[in-house]
Amino acid sequence: MKIAMASSEAAPYAKSGGLADMVSSLSRSLIERGHDVRIFLPAYRDSLPPDAQELPVRLKVRWGDSFQEKFSVFRAASGSLECYFISHPLFSGRGGIYGEHAYAPDPDNHYRFSLFSHMLLEFLSRTSWIPDVIHCHDWTTGLIPYLVSMKQRSLFPETASVMTIHNLAFQGGFSRLDTYGMGIDPETAHGLPPEHQNLLALGIIHADWVTTVSPTYALEVQRPEYGFGLDALLRSRKECFSGIINGVDYRVWDPQTDSLIPQRYGPDSLEAKQLNKQELISRCSLSDREDLPLIGMVSRLAEQKGFMELVNGTHSPLEEMLKVLPMQAVIVGTGDARMEKRLRELDGQYPQLSVVIGFSDGLAHLVEAGSDFFLMPSRYEPCGLNQLYSLRYGTLPIVRRTGGLADTVIDMDSESATGIVFDELTPEGLFEAVSRAVHLWHEDRTMYTTMQLRAMAQDFSWNSSAETYEAVYTGIRRNI
Repeated sequence: MKIAMASSEAAPYAKSGGLADMVSSLSRSLIERGHDVRIFLPAYRDSLPPDAQELPVRLKVRWGDSFQEKFSVFRAASGSLECYFISHPLFSGRGGIYGEHAYAPDPDNHYRFSLFSHMLLEFLSRTSWIPDVIHCHDWTTGLIPYLVSMKQRSLFPETASVMTIHNLAFQGGFSRLDTYGMGIDPETAHGLPPEHQNLLALGIIHADWVTTVSPTYALEVQRPEYGFGLDALLRSRKECFSGIINGVDYRVWDPQTDSLIPQRYGPDSLEAKQLNKQELISRCSLSDREDLPLIGMVSRLAEQKGFMELVNGTHSPLEEMLKVLPMQAVIVGTGDARMEKRLRELDGQYPQLSVVIGFSDGLAHLVEAGSDFFLMPSRYEPCGLNQLYSLRYGTLPIVRRTGGLADTVIDMDSESATGIVFDELTPEGLFEAVSRAVHLWHEDRTMYTTMQLRAMAQDFSWNSSAETYEAVYTGIRRNI
């Protein structure tokens, strides 16, 4: 099949989170399965690789009756993976992907990414490469299924569309006054209830199939408490809605081959993991106490990730852990200024805590390799990747039972245990979960090691997920 991946991000060209890794890794896995896959994304400032070649085309799209936007297209290849960049000043003339700062997205993003969708389809319609499937990722590409099914079916008569929800909280809302400039028919806009006036809802309504990134999250988002106003819409599409767990690129995330950690190791050489712990303790200026379990976190500092519950209050759970439990902790991340400030305060008060505000890929790998446990107390987590990395690195995940975390980590009370799982995101629930981990490490090292080896044996490679997506593509093409 010819498969077009439409996305606002794709590693290594443009990345703000796991979306970029998923798009590129899934594409490579599908190529290995014999498909012709090409990625399409905007050409942001500094995102074009040095070897990108401008194609000999000059294109334009029409807005309304007379207003036109000109754009150009660049192509680059990374091995067998081709990537096409749609170039226009609304992308190349600004910093960042969604805005100069992650916490301040550009107010016209709904217009920018609608323009990207129109330009992508215009480019495809002028080529001999008409995709069998356009796989759209998140709200930034939500206009594409609407355009293909309602306005451009004659140009793409046999093209099916898939809409993947990576995080339902981000929807790309617009007003009815915006619809003319976005290329949405007024009658379509007037027919949408207020909660559906966003690009993600348009994609969900008009795609041939809708997916999200874990089976449990697919169930959760059909309930009001997780649905962000779209739960009823998703329930109405439940017959063509599925959750497919994300995979891991083990060429990048495997302690046996990881070039970013000081000491490689595997199931047969677990003792070498201790050298990474020593390096992490040293780099983060923690006490030289290898006899204490080290709990790591690498995360956006955001409410979604459970930081409000973890650090807020006069006697926050994190503070109580540091006071009462024989442990040390490393937290790496950036995000909400209030949480950054609170973590810095705690860092200054407790020598067994090290907080690094910012992000470094090398440090992220070292935290996975050098920690004994990895904490993810998310309010909700569509899939999550760090718990999958932690499993492969023998760093037992401590996770809340939600979304992809529930699908990938088995609690220590089970004979198949690979981590610690808890249900209630409360101070008591958080403290109890970490207490269980610390007690396991101090009191039953045999069980701890058995869980490590079982965790490292888990296979969350892209092979199975790519096969499932392939089945989705095949099924919807039969119905076109």
